[in-house]
Amino acid sequence: MTAVCGKRLLRYTLSALGICLLGLIIYSNTFRSPFFFDDFSGIVNNSSIKNLHNLKSIFNFWPPRFITHLSFAVNYHFSRLDVFGYHLLNIIIHLGSSILTWLFCLAVFSTPAMRKERITSHKYLISLFAGLIFAVHPVQTQAVTYIIQRAASLATFFYLASLFFYIRSRLSNPAINSRNFYYFLSLLSAIVAMSTKEITITLPLMIILIEYCLFKKEMGINWKRTYPFLSMLLIIPAALLTAGLIDSPGMKMTSGYLPAIRTVNYILTEPRVIVTYIRLLFVPVNQNLDYDYPIAKSLLELPVLYSLLLIIIIVIIAFRAYPKFRLISFGIFWFFLTILPESSIMPLQDVIFEHRLYLPMAGFSIFLASIAYYAIGRKNLFSMTLILGLIINWYAVSTYNRNFYWKDGITLWNDTIGKSPNKAGPYVSRGIVYIQRKEFDKAMFDFNRALRIDNNYPQAHNGQGVVYGNRGEYESAVSAFTRALNLDAKYAEAYCNRGLAYTAKKDYVKAEEDFNRVLNVYPNYTPAYISLGKLYSQTNKYLEALAQYNNALRLEPASLEVHSAIIALYSDMGENDLVIEFCRKALDIDPKYAPAYINLGVAYGMVGDFMNAIKYSKMGVALDQNSALAHYNLSVAYYYIREYALAIKHCNVAIRLNYPVSSDYLEALKPYSK
Repeated sequence: MTAVCGKRLLRYTLSALGICLLGLIIYSNTFRSPFFFDDFSGIVNNSSIKNLHNLKSIFNFWPPRFITHLSFAVNYHFSRLDVFGYHLLNIIIHLGSSILTWLFCLAVFSTPAMRKERITSHKYLISLFAGLIFAVHPVQTQAVTYIIQRAASLATFFYLASLFFYIRSRLSNPAINSRNFYYFLSLLSAIVAMSTKEITITLPLMIILIEYCLFKKEMGINWKRTYPFLSMLLIIPAALLTAGLIDSPGMKMTSGYLPAIRTVNYILTEPRVIVTYIRLLFVPVNQNLDYDYPIAKSLLELPVLYSLLLIIIIVIIAFRAYPKFRLISFGIFWFFLTILPESSIMPLQDVIFEHRLYLPMAGFSIFLASIAYYAIGRKNLFSMTLILGLIINWYAVSTYNRNFYWKDGITLWNDTIGKSPNKAGPYVSRGIVYIQRKEFDKAMFDFNRALRIDNNYPQAHNGQGVVYGNRGEYESAVSAFTRALNLDAKYAEAYCNRGLAYTAKKDYVKAEEDFNRVLNVYPNYTPAYISLGKLYSQTNKYLEALAQYNNALRLEPASLEVHSAIIALYSDMGENDLVIEFCRKALDIDPKYAPAYINLGVAYGMVGDFMNAIKYSKMGVALDQNSALAHYNLSVAYYYIREYALAIKHCNVAIRLNYPVSSDYLEALKPYSK
């Protein structure tokens, strides 16, 4: 018995390590992939996740995805906006889901419907292949490498965990306490899953499918155990209702413009989308982050009819094959049940996204591994192993290569534009990346191209405004932001940007109106508080500015941007002790934050503590050698302690870095110049 247990433990350990090792290898080139697309509204600019202790704010952002955003809050708490931590957790979740796919498949083989089947004699091999297929399939990249789509992978993790524990509870001896323990874990996992993403609403139905397919014949359906799961069907509708009642920021924070898709057109388009999904599962080529998918207008269109016919044929085959090939049929049933929430009668903004295949992939993985056995493995297990090995190798290499497109925004959006050249969104997204790179001419080209495709795209007009603002063309910037707001009256970013343009024009009244408009609708929008604070600071309303910065600090207590604004304010007010205090607070947040050291040096110089001024200015220069202010402050501090050679040296560096050194100070240094 001990030898058998040891052998089983070794098999389990090696299988889990194999899945994890292969998964880590193919995602090893993603740890530094930047934030993309919805990552900015959901993570980077989302003040709700920037205070881990404010669970109410995290919940209110988007109640149906509380667990997802709580995980982002944990990431932010420990690593701020360093993408490494976010990718690491995404990959860990994916590896966990892959292992759960393997374990779930093993559990299925132990059920009454499967334990006597011939395929069950090879359950370890079939289950391992299912877990590996799930881990390495290229379609999974969008749910793993695209950080915000953690919602899909994390929901799937808890979905699979709930089903695995449910089967274990059904198979356990009623006289042993483990039965109730597994059942409790299943219920708990289900509740967490349904607080992670809305796709998990199918979980109670999956429980019934498992009962029907795997337990009904010999043990009967245990309806009593399904009732708690069926009651959970109310969780997601209740969360959505809560989101509507509290006017959840997740519903409205950024411009949500997309061409309107009528419900009937969405329903007509989805059969063709499902066929595309099936093609991607078998042949994952020409992957695309943002498909320009044709919208169906009539049931009589041939692509719609052909797609419906194919789906019907597949479902009929699944039912007819069920008595002899239960595992194959179960995989097909899994696919169609789990794809329903996003490909049926409830219209979403986009008709197709690859990350929507993450949960259905578990069913496909079981299907592919089992059909390979029935088609090949029954006669030649070695040939089946070889073929599945080659398929997994192809998938793994494709995943690794696909991840290279995610290395930066330009590479990804170039690929997307090449595949969707007539869609405005990818041009806007690439334009935003060009703005981040300060390549404003290229950004403007992309925004103009987007508007030639669709002139009613608010984000393109907003992008134009940002480019105009960076060029100093503030009147044109105001016009562009106004066009965006005419198309989307609740576009917070556009209001904030127009306020900044008005501030630059010194039209402070209109700027204040725009910032307050944002805050009236989005009271948790940190950029508006910061911008309003800077406006008040510019107009010498220091107390009003401080009040706005404190509002921002309440929302984002670890924001270096807010701390920097407060430091600048106290510096303008001549409150050097408070400058020193907030610089130290900033360094508690990030010990390598150069501006804090530089401002500490300035503040100590202002109070006559020149040794500390030199100490902290040097530390600032070590982190930012091109800081003209740090070099100038070093020069002044050295001058006052009569280290004139060093004063002249750092003054020259400051001048070279374009610091406006006063003529009086230059005159003071002249007697000591060689």
